[in-house]
Parts: sequence; C-alpha cells; structure tokens
Amino acid sequence: MLRRPSLSIPQPCQENWQAMTPTAQGRHCAACTKVVIDFTSMSDAEIVAYLGRSAGASCGRFHSSQLNRALTAPLPEPCAAGRKRWLALVAFLGIGTLATPVVQAQLPQPVLTEHPYPVTMGLVATRPTTGPGVPPAPVVRGVVLEAVGRVPLPGVIVTIAETTVGVSTNDDGTFELVLPATFRQSKSVLLYISSVGYESQYLQVNPQDTATQRIVLASGSRMLGEVVLIDGRYATPWYSPRGLWNRITRPFRQKQKLN
Repeated sequence: MLRRPSLSIPQPCQENWQAMTPTAQGRHCAACTKVVIDFTSMSDAEIVAYLGRSAGASCGRFHSSQLNRALTAPLPEPCAAGRKRWLALVAFLGIGTLATPVVQAQLPQPVLTEHPYPVTMGLVATRPTTGPGVPPAPVVRGVVLEAVGRVPLPGVIVTIAETTVGVSTNDDGTFELVLPATFRQSKSVLLYISSVGYESQYLQVNPQDTATQRIVLASGSRMLGEVVLIDGRYATPWYSPRGLWNRITRPFRQKQKLN
C-alpha cells in the first residue's frame, strides 16, 4: 500500500523565480507556461495532500531538505477512485526515474534566498517507498573533512562518477546520496568528490555498506591564502571555500539566533 512517497526533481528548472509572475499558489513561468507551486512553506502532510488532489504533472519549488526522502506524513486510506488517481500520478511521474539507470539532471546549486537551504524548481517525480520483499534504494552516507585539522567541509559536491546524480555536503560536512534503483544489488559504485580550492578525488564504495564514509580532501596545488602579486601590489585571495560558505549562510544563522 502506498503510504510514504518520496519526491525528486530529475531535471531542475533554471528559470529565475523572482522574474516569474506571482499567482495564488506560486508563480507562473512564461518559459514553460506552467504555474510553479511553492512547496517550501508546506509540511509533509500538506505536500502529500496537494499531490493527491492534483491531476497530471505538477511543477514545484522545494527545499533540498524536502527531496529524496520518504515524506513523514502517511497517506490517508484512499477510496477506489482516489487510489486509482494516486496510482496514476505515481505511474506518470515516478516510473521514468525508477527505470532510468542515469538521471539526466543538473545538480541543484545553493542560491541566496530567504531560505537557509538550497531551493530547487522543476517537474515533480513521485515514487512510493518500497513494499515488503523489495530492498530499499541504497543510500551512501559520509562526511567530508579538510586534510589539515580534519575540519568538516560544507558545500562539497559528491556525485556518481560520470553522471549528474549527486548532492552537496551540509554545514557539518555530512551528506546522504540516494542511489538509483539500478544499484540495489550492486556491490560497487564510483563516487566523484570535488570542491573549489581542493584536489578532486574518486572513491569506490559498496552501496550495501551502511557505515559512514570518511572522506578527506587536500588543498589544491596553489594554497588558498598565499600572497599573490596583483598590479604590482601584494594581496591575498579574499575567500576560501569555508569562508565563502560562511558568508553565504551568515544572514540565516543570525536570523535564527534572533528568533
């Protein structure tokens, strides 16, 4: 029985949210002539209820924290007609992402908005959580640390090598990468880890291993913070990856302290 669906955006929309025309439920996108529903302020129960009522495909705007996880609100017991409509919605939106080995999607990038998490827009793909006898989609969990001092690194991109399926690390350097269904029985997956100012690396992991992967990144060939000569004057680069991340997230941390 379909009780806890999860959501994903296989192909994130690159249109400017602020440039769209406001509507009652979100904003109208002139590029695709659709109303983009703003789900960022909705609870899991409200999202499930909305998708259960809507007919056809839905285009939405989400926090990254709302995607690629099982929604916590259970679906109500559907009547026959409602159940058929929900199954049709799942079939229309979810089968493509479950059957496709590689999801052709661009990685969501952190942006400066009124929300403390990256926001992603695009066509919603809904898939139910697995039932009895079907193994769940494997999840690779890990933490990325700086080689010097073993400090957690936020904003590091972790992808399946040679694909665009991936995530970025949180403030504490942790990440959870939900792998496609094709990796359910796989014993090996190659990850690619990269960040500005650090040496990129490949890491072979076992998708069936539930242990947290510990990944250490070394600084790039030119050390961040070294003195460089610019127009006859000496200066130091104005940022490091951690410094840039702190500048971006500082307003949200200050707002949380005030609240």
